[in-house]
Amino acid sequence: DACDGDLTNMVQITGDTVDPTTPGEYVIDYNVVDAEGNEATLVEFYVTVVDTTSPVVTLIGATPLAWECGQPWVDPGATAFDTCAGDLTQAIQVNELQVNTSAIGGFSVSYFSDDGRSQATTASRIVQVSDTLPPAITLNGAAALTVPCGQPYNDAGATAQDLCGGDRTSSIVVSGAVNVNVPDVYVLTFNAKDLQQNESVPVTRTVTVSCEGEGEGEGEGEGEGEGEGEGEGEGEGEGEGEGEGEGEGEGEGEGEGEGEGEGEGEGEGEDQSPIHTGDQNGNGLISLSELLRLIQFYNSSNYGCEPGTEDGYAPNDPDQNCAPHASDYNTQNWDIALTELLRLIQFYNLGGYVQCLEGEDGYCLPD
Repeated sequence: DACDGDLTNMVQITGDTVDPTTPGEYVIDYNVVDAEGNEATLVEFYVTVVDTTSPVVTLIGATPLAWECGQPWVDPGATAFDTCAGDLTQAIQVNELQVNTSAIGGFSVSYFSDDGRSQATTASRIVQVSDTLPPAITLNGAAALTVPCGQPYNDAGATAQDLCGGDRTSSIVVSGAVNVNVPDVYVLTFNAKDLQQNESVPVTRTVTVSCEGEGEGEGEGEGEGEGEGEGEGEGEGEGEGEGEGEGEGEGEGEGEGEGEGEGEGEGEGEDQSPIHTGDQNGNGLISLSELLRLIQFYNSSNYGCEPGTEDGYAPNDPDQNCAPHASDYNTQNWDIALTELLRLIQFYNLGGYVQCLEGEDGYCLPD
């Protein structure tokens, strides 16, 4: 001011408050009054906020991403952030029209984000589908059985199911044979391959041909039973009696001691096996859905603890504050290796598991 000098500290600023996150035009007014009440000429300053930056879309997980053929698609997802609009993750539009995990090959998944001001970004993930898992063989009928000498034997066969190729029963090859005229223990081995030549874990059936003679041992004794009884029938020929006491065996061949006695013994009971963490319903068997759950961990980079899920774990979870999965044993590193996955496939194929000290993972196939 010509009279009052520097009045900068007296300048009054009014008008709009500029919001740098909201595009638009803002007007800021500057004015001052000297000591005599004389007002300066109003000065207006115009600020225009524009949005010229597109959102940034970041994929969660790898691209290209390896995926097992036949495994249901679970999208790892993506995030979106815009410097002006902020977090746009929830508004991402995902295009999964090309998703096909039932055939070997590749497909893409696209992620589109729009900030609402004509700024948009699209990111794509390439998914490579391959078949690395073998078929799973399931026996029809028992895994061990006994047939009488001379009686015709027709094997009940087996079925083979592949995660990628579906029914592979027609590819089963059986090795071994049963001679019903010669008493012995025979082993039939079932193998199968999928279209990619992945070989199944062999499954076996044990057939015992029994040619015992006819005859019965008779005698008197205390009790007959299976389990802890003691005693042998004495007499002409061969007779076996289970029970305590003495008796006379009549006839040739093998028979059971019969007599007057008390009670039947049935052994000493069975051990109750601890539950494998892959056995979600605790029935001592591994179902297809339970096997597919471990395959999901195998396909992910790792797994971690996730309370509330069907088995207490989740793929790609960094939380390791719980006991590791029972299938993670060689070595225990929060990652499921192919050999560890094949071990569970073995339990799936061969009728379950039981706890045992000599098993590589603390479990064995049931007798």
